[in-house]
Amino acid sequence: MGAPVQRLARAGLLAAALLGLTACPHQVALSPTTIWPGAKGRAALSRDGRSRVVAEVSVARLAPPNRLSPPFRCYVVWAEPPRKPAINEGLLRIDEKLQGKLRFTIFAQRFDIFITAENNPRARAPAGPEILRTNVNPI
Repeated sequence: MGAPVQRLARAGLLAAALLGLTACPHQVALSPTTIWPGAKGRAALSRDGRSRVVAEVSVARLAPPNRLSPPFRCYVVWAEPPRKPAINEGLLRIDEKLQGKLRFTIFAQRFDIFITAENNPRARAPAGPEILRTNVNPI
């Protein structure tokens, strides 16, 4: 194999290795609050190649929101960059196994992810009690 071909092969291996690093998600746990202390949550974080963070939030053992006291209509996932208002990333649906997932992208490199019980899935600001939270630093 000639020198140019060897360099090309090495460059290909390096590119594949770098893609593998960005494709492997970094996992962070979401800590429950006293509202529903048995809830479990985590977020799988990766980059999408355009400086955005892709977050897939997964929860387990989270009761339907109408079982809280007082009852609520839904759960909302929020992303909150430092010194900026929280962003409603969407409705977190809970299935019959008390599990749910939501995927979103964000340009911020540092932010908090938290889940609140709400009565309006399109809320512009968190109003209900916080159920789970984590802090995300650059990945």
